[in-house]
Amino acid sequence: MRRYSLLKEAERLAQLLLVIFSSCSTNPMEEFGPVPLATQGVYVLNEGAFGVGNSTLTLFVPDSNKVYQDVFRAVNGRNLGDTGSDIVISGTSAFIVMNGSDKIEVMSTPNNRSVRTINLRTGRGPYSVAVVGSKGYVTNIDGASVTVLDIGNFTILRDSIPVGPNPQGIVATGGKIYVCNSGFGTGRTVSVIDASDRVSRTIQVGDGPSFAKVTSDGRVWVLCTGSYKTNTPGKIFVLDPAVDIVIDSILVGGHPINMAISSDGFAYVVGDNRVMKFNTRVNQITTASFIVGFPLSSNLYCVAIDEFNGDIYVADAKDYVQNGEVRIYGSDGFPKGRFDTGIIPGAIAFKR
Repeated sequence: MRRYSLLKEAERLAQLLLVIFSSCSTNPMEEFGPVPLATQGVYVLNEGAFGVGNSTLTLFVPDSNKVYQDVFRAVNGRNLGDTGSDIVISGTSAFIVMNGSDKIEVMSTPNNRSVRTINLRTGRGPYSVAVVGSKGYVTNIDGASVTVLDIGNFTILRDSIPVGPNPQGIVATGGKIYVCNSGFGTGRTVSVIDASDRVSRTIQVGDGPSFAKVTSDGRVWVLCTGSYKTNTPGKIFVLDPAVDIVIDSILVGGHPINMAISSDGFAYVVGDNRVMKFNTRVNQITTASFIVGFPLSSNLYCVAIDEFNGDIYVADAKDYVQNGEVRIYGSDGFPKGRFDTGIIPGAIAFKR
């Protein structure tokens, strides 16, 4: 997903030039014929280079151990768009957030066909989506707002709920929506949206709240990346949704960038090119380097958990220019496999 430190923005400018000059090259990855009508699989949304419009969707089918690249274009005959930042599956629909294209692509997971394109207001930069019942809530990272969708008829119910600066992560629990107002590292708040689609409370947390996940007992874990400018360390803040207050905080250190939480009570956090493991029941770190042995050229970018079998998927963006990869690990941290992806694999979703 797009990161907003000065370092990353400088990298992106260099990446953009490289991609433009190499855009005519062929993709060396093997593809296994037509995209299958798989009932199970793992989608990886690849950002591509910002402004180039080369986002792609990779489909990995664990049963056959086969990988299908750019499946959206293969099935629909058109590109996905610019800078894919999030993918969420609800029922048989995948909601794909295209940050640079200011739209949501809705895709049928049984056949990977486009169902609808929901165009949002230009320049707001949709970033993450949470689906709750018949509604979808989309953070607008450049618009300090959340857009509410009717996912039944794919229309916009409410164009803009004002929240804090540069909202990124969003999660739903207890009939409420929790929005991480990152401020690109300078924000320090989480906005709580109630059932009437209004902000009912603003909770103070640490520098750069960027991602939120819900534990099996309903608490909200907010991952704060810390400030790159003042070099404040990353932290996790634990919220009690019954009263909407901070009940604990955990020092992570460095600048963590992504998080996943399993139903068995563990959280996995990607930061500083390692994966850390936390016990969500006691709010403590258990292993500082849970998965080891990554190549020096790795740039770990996101993590996701397959609740079907407990496998942990870790995406590696490499140099942000060449195609990335995803490595698969068991819950014991031992490797189980890997597969290639497109450029900058930034979000992972499972269809079961």
